[in-house]
Amino acid sequence: MLPTPLSRLFLFLLYVLVSCFLWLLIKV
Repeated sequence: MLPTPLSRLFLFLLYVLVSCFLWLLIKV
């Protein structure tokens, strides 16, 4: 995978989704 802005954005969004998911698991 080339480090294009789009791929970086996708990785960032994926990281945010995982973080939110883990936060919800810890909160509940």
